[in-house]
Amino acid sequence: PNLVECDAGVFYLDNFTIELVWNPGARISTTAYVHEMMHAKMWLEGRTDPEHKGSEWREVEEINQRLNELGL
Repeated sequence: PNLVECDAGVFYLDNFTIELVWNPGARISTTAYVHEMMHAKMWLEGRTDPEHKGSEWREVEEINQRLNELGL
């Protein structure tokens, strides 16, 4: 299928959309939003990393930490 599926989100390659698990009281920093956006960024660059082995995945944690500090 034309998607990248993770535990808490999906990135659809065909229509460039994401779907997230969103629990009550969740904030952007506690969801898979940034994670799925990283999949989208990689796809735009012509590459994939479904096993999350690239160094970019460390950036996801840093971005989520910054979002959390901002109250998001």
